[in-house]
Amino acid sequence: MKLSRGKCLSVLGVVAVLWACNQAGLGVGTAVSNLASAPLDGLRGVGNFLTGKTYSNYTKKTATLRVELPQTCTTAGSHAGQAIRILDPAMRATLGSACKCAPWGDCPRNLCDCKALCPDSFDILSVHADRLPGAPAHGLVFQNDPDFFAGTRHPMVQGGGYCWGHASVTSKFNRLGFFDPGHELTAPRSSKEWRNFYSRVIDDVTDNKATQIPGFSNLAEFSSHPTIQEMLAEKVAKEWAGKAMKLGTLGIAMKDGQMSPDTAQKLVTDVAERVKNHQAPQIAFTFGRKFSTHIVIVSSVHAQSNGSHVFCLKDSNFSASQNQRCRRHIVIGADGSASGSDYGAIGGIEVASNEDSDTVAQISSLVKRCRGERGC
Repeated sequence: MKLSRGKCLSVLGVVAVLWACNQAGLGVGTAVSNLASAPLDGLRGVGNFLTGKTYSNYTKKTATLRVELPQTCTTAGSHAGQAIRILDPAMRATLGSACKCAPWGDCPRNLCDCKALCPDSFDILSVHADRLPGAPAHGLVFQNDPDFFAGTRHPMVQGGGYCWGHASVTSKFNRLGFFDPGHELTAPRSSKEWRNFYSRVIDDVTDNKATQIPGFSNLAEFSSHPTIQEMLAEKVAKEWAGKAMKLGTLGIAMKDGQMSPDTAQKLVTDVAERVKNHQAPQIAFTFGRKFSTHIVIVSSVHAQSNGSHVFCLKDSNFSASQNQRCRRHIVIGADGSASGSDYGAIGGIEVASNEDSDTVAQISSLVKRCRGERGC
């Protein structure tokens, strides 16, 4: 498969094509909407800053809680809300063998502090840490492919693609979807009631809400159902438009030169930390020329003996089997150079602009769900 089948168009790239194309119409229309909503986005950002709900604050909070919470246990005889430190390693080991005092653990509240069970930190994302992005079960069954989208409401423009929307939807379902195959809706499959229910499920997940998904085991099975696949395809297109059609995305689209060694090292450190913090982040990069951009998911980071680093990727332009065992990857040299298994020389690389805000919203929703389940 040629990579050109699944490139992503940036703002100027879309505006340059004809309005008559559905992807262009979707993109330009959304761009206008995004410009109108920019002041509201700014106010939301200020609100998050004032309440401490920022990505940088979660970085500090996570580090602090990881030091404090593994040694904290609330006993039945302590005062309400009072935590006592269990300093004896043998006692901690005994408690640990009886129940799990950890994020999403099964310890009762009289033995484990709610801050350990449902931490307001990156560790709340560990609930689905086993969902490796490259694993077939945890990906959309359809690719970022013009042939597939040609039969949907939003066909791609020539040379375009919905890679950002595909990566975003995949990431959100893997972080927030609580698949529950043991429970089925009473409504017949593909009935209006059934369709409306799962339409709301898709909306909730893509709105960064932790969501129960009855009747399905994983994202691959979910996205295989024809009715749901149709709804997901439309959501992928709209997620692409909502993210790619912002002026803030122009920065990465215009970077076609090699990164400096310092910039490359900061990128590697940032992405590696996000992977360690259960995030499998989306990254954006430019290859070939300006405005030729692509978005992928990083599943792991590996240091090499020569000082370079390898990002293993989940790339929506390729099938599930083609994304396994680091077949899709980017190598970042110590000198700042970057090249990919399918992209040739790469210019600028950045963590996708939606990552921080999406992660903060997802943490809040997961904490709320966890605390509700555990009576915190």
